[in-house]
Amino acid sequence: MKIDIIDQEFLGTPRAIASFLVHAPDGYILVESGPATVQEVLESKVKALGVDPADVKHVLVSHIHLDHSGGAGYWAQRGATVYVHPKGARHLIDPERLLSSAKRIYQDQMDYLWGTTIPIPADQVVEMEEGVRKIAGLEVEALDTPGHAAHHLAFKIEDNIFTGDVAACSLPGSDFVSVPAPPPEFHLETWLQSLQKLRMQKARRFYLTHFGEVEEPENHLHQLEKRLQSCVEFVIANREKEPAELTKAYQSWDREQAGKMGVDDTLYQAYERANPAFMSTQGILRYLRKKEEAAQ
Repeated sequence: MKIDIIDQEFLGTPRAIASFLVHAPDGYILVESGPATVQEVLESKVKALGVDPADVKHVLVSHIHLDHSGGAGYWAQRGATVYVHPKGARHLIDPERLLSSAKRIYQDQMDYLWGTTIPIPADQVVEMEEGVRKIAGLEVEALDTPGHAAHHLAFKIEDNIFTGDVAACSLPGSDFVSVPAPPPEFHLETWLQSLQKLRMQKARRFYLTHFGEVEEPENHLHQLEKRLQSCVEFVIANREKEPAELTKAYQSWDREQAGKMGVDDTLYQAYERANPAFMSTQGILRYLRKKEEAAQ
C-alpha cells in the first residue's frame, strides 16, 4: 500500500488542507475530498500521480464540514462511492440544511470559500458504522470519534490513522497544535474520550487533514490534550467580553502560543486559513452555555 499526500492549495495557501490518495490492491481510495473550490487542483494532482480520476472509485470523508466533504459530489459524478458517518449521510444526499447552517457562519464568503456543493445520489453514499469494512482490497476500520463533530470518523488502514479533525491541526514547519472547536457540536469531554480511543490503536502514523504526516502520534495526542484544556480555560476566563473582542483576544493569545513554538507570521496565516480563531470562540462559548443549561 502507498499513500500520497496531496496539497489542495486551498485559496492559494500551501499545506492548509490535504487529501490522501491510497493505492490499494484493487484500486484507489481518496481520503477527504476537500471543498468544491479545490477540485480542479485536486484532479490535476491526482493525474500528476499517474492516476485517472475516473479510476478513484472510493472516497472517505471524515465528517461533513465543507472543507472535508464539499467536493465529494464531484467524485460521485465520476462514479465514486462516498463513505461517511451515519449521522452525516443525509446531508451529503441533500446538503441544503448543511449549506444553510454554514451560510450563517460564513455569510457572503460562502461561494469564495466553498464553491458549489453537489448532492450525491443516495445509492452512492455508504454509511460507515464503527468497525472494519473491506474497500478496494484493504481493511478499513472506521473509528467513531466525536468531539469536534458528532458525525466524525477517523479511518485506520494498517497502522495508519487518517484523523480528519479529531487530532486537530498541526502544519508542517512546527509542532504547534491548533484546536478546531467550531459550533455547534464541539464537546470537550467527548473529544478527550475520542483521543483516548486513538491512543489505544497504537498507530505508527497519523495523517492530518490539516496537515500531513505525524510520525509521533503519542506526543501529538499529549500536546493536543493540553491545548484543548487551555483553549477552553482561556474562553472561560474571557467570556464576559463582547464576541468580537473575545475573538480578537483569543487570536492574540493563540498567536502568542504559536510563536513560542516557532510559528512565524506566514505560517500562522496558514493556521488561520485552516482553522479560523472566530470559529473556536463561537464553538467553545456554545459548549459552555449548553453545559450550564444541562446542569440546571
